[in-house]
Amino acid sequence: MNDGVILILIMLTISFVFILLQRYGENKTHFTAPKPSSRDTFLGSRQTIKQTSIDSRRKSEEELLYGKLLSMVLGDKGVAERLIEHEKRKLPTASRIELIQRAIDHKIGDGMR
Repeated sequence: MNDGVILILIMLTISFVFILLQRYGENKTHFTAPKPSSRDTFLGSRQTIKQTSIDSRRKSEEELLYGKLLSMVLGDKGVAERLIEHEKRKLPTASRIELIQRAIDHKIGDGMR
């Protein structure tokens, strides 16, 4: 490939990753705990907050991995979803995070073609 084309692709990829990090990095700094319902006891409220925190971390991890996969396929969401679906057919019980990670691993193993 032409050096100019490679340079442009690298700059686009870096810009895309930078935008993703800015967008998803903002979500990490603004955590609002859910308001407990009247039937929640003090212990129940703490459990709800803990579970919400765990769910937020999982979502953030999923978003970061998905962003990495998207950058590997040059932003083509259709390709990214097909790769995830392919992994799901091979391992139907895996979580979405695991499926995205497997898709990334296979993409790297394939030499990112």
